[in-house]
Amino acid sequence: MPPTHAQVKALHEATRAAASTFSSYNFRQYFLRRADEVFAPALAALGDTPPAAALAAAKAAGRAPNEMTPEGLTAFVEEREEALAAIKRAGVTNAMYGGGVKLVVEMPEDTHRWVQYGEGEVLRRGADAGREGARDSNEGGKRS
Repeated sequence: MPPTHAQVKALHEATRAAASTFSSYNFRQYFLRRADEVFAPALAALGDTPPAAALAAAKAAGRAPNEMTPEGLTAFVEEREEALAAIKRAGVTNAMYGGGVKLVVEMPEDTHRWVQYGEGEVLRRGADAGREGARDSNEGGKRS
């Protein structure tokens, strides 16, 4: 029996939840974006989006639109369940060795500011943002 819309939607949400467990910003954003790209054709085939968007989503995901037959959907769900298990394992490993340093894009706007140093502006973060003599490791970077 082919999977229902609710089953595919639940698998998509579980994949997004597993992707959100990555402590690394780049991995987390990649797997979230990839989950949306991969599930778009299946959700479209089950009536979640208009047909034109379904064709575009299938093309973007590298799948032929005719793969979303009932048999194709069954194979897709089995494939995605295996991928979900792999993402969960990778997320646990990433959390163990992820480190505690966050990227600037992950910080709230009020925790960093641009400071004038000689020729250009440099970003100072966290506790260094308030100290007059503190210099950031990104000293050579200029704000665009």
